[in-house]
Amino acid sequence: SEKKQSKSYASFLHIKKKEELFKHIDGYSSLAVYAEKRLGVNRTLAYEYAKVGEKFYNSANKEIQEIADAFSPSLLIELLRVSDEHIISAYRNKMITTYSTARELREFAESAKD
Repeated sequence: SEKKQSKSYASFLHIKKKEELFKHIDGYSSLAVYAEKRLGVNRTLAYEYAKVGEKFYNSANKEIQEIADAFSPSLLIELLRVSDEHIISAYRNKMITTYSTARELREFAESAKD
């Protein structure tokens, strides 16, 4: 499915970015160029996916990992600037759910900054 493929990209791109494998092994100048040429992923989206992989899929916090499994990477992008504590609390209290739209998550993220 598209959601599963996006999750794979997010985890994969995080590792590529962290280890700079796109340079050392693949010979690309940047993660964005690598993602565009090899995966067909838009350059901006490549960096967002790498951030999602780092924050959610590779988190040491099991609750964050469980939340990540419930949402698609494109929705998790909206939550990148929100602390783990705010995300967990909002999810537990049903302020954000798997039915939340990107717009609703963006609004939540804006309100969580205050």
